[in-house]
Amino acid sequence: MRVSLKTMIAAGLLLGSSGAFAADLSPTYKAAAPPAIYNWTGLYAGVNAGYGWARVNANVVGASSTSENLKGFIGGGQLGYNWQSGNWVLGLETDLQGTAQSITTVASAGGITQSETDKLPWFGTTRVRAGLAAGSWLFYGTGGVGYGQFKSDLALSGAVTGTASVTSTKAAWVAGGGVEAAINNSNWTWKVEYLHLESGTVSNTVTIAGATIVSNAKITDDFVRAGLNYRF
Repeated sequence: MRVSLKTMIAAGLLLGSSGAFAADLSPTYKAAAPPAIYNWTGLYAGVNAGYGWARVNANVVGASSTSENLKGFIGGGQLGYNWQSGNWVLGLETDLQGTAQSITTVASAGGITQSETDKLPWFGTTRVRAGLAAGSWLFYGTGGVGYGQFKSDLALSGAVTGTASVTSTKAAWVAGGGVEAAINNSNWTWKVEYLHLESGTVSNTVTIAGATIVSNAKITDDFVRAGLNYRF
């Protein structure tokens, strides 16, 4: 049987075109990009807000001991730096807080009314943070030194009148822990932490209506706060 040259050429063209068409339909696979590794190293700054409950145990020389709770809002800012090695993160952070922690007590005896307002106007801490990173999450413990101000305003009325105010600034130790996480793997992070602050003995001497009152007090403060940081 004879096959004409035209038939052979036509068959070759048909086979070639169908092979090219089949090649165009063959599936192609593209490897997925590996997830970005979050790096905690660097400088950061931020703000925070929360709630604190302090306890003051005082001993007035020549009188009985007293204790009171000072509760209220706290808020402030922080600045820090992290170093990351593998999954371990070590950092240093300092913060300064304003507080509304206060209490007012009123007592009357012998025709004399005494009003006393005790408050913690501000405090600050400088702490080491050490923790374990899990991607964009950081779980950490923290501890260091603190410092703050304790203020008392006294007023007597009735048979004896007079006012006095005393302010003390005292060092303390502080410890706690928290969790921090990046927002959508960006430079913005949020955190929640708990801290316990404890002072040594705070001694005050105040003279009111001709009487000198000497007191020794110990202050502890526990607070929980949430914060927002930006990593530079």
